[in-house]
Amino acid sequence: MKTTRNEDYKFWKVGSHAIELFSEDFVWQKINYIHNNPVTAMLVRNPKDWIHSSASNYLNGNGILKEVHCLVPPLRSAR
Repeated sequence: MKTTRNEDYKFWKVGSHAIELFSEDFVWQKINYIHNNPVTAMLVRNPKDWIHSSASNYLNGNGILKEVHCLVPPLRSAR
């Protein structure tokens, strides 16, 4: 969807594309993708620096967003 109001200021792609979070690895892939969006867009240098991100909550348990329930990183078995 393209409108004159937002065509120059888009941050994420247009549309809502629901996907099934079918595995723990896939969930972490999506969390990392979301946290790295502002870095990829060169708005900040580190994910934790984006004020509206939960990345700082994941990093040190403290952030501007208060009601964040961080997922526990997965335990990896030796392969």
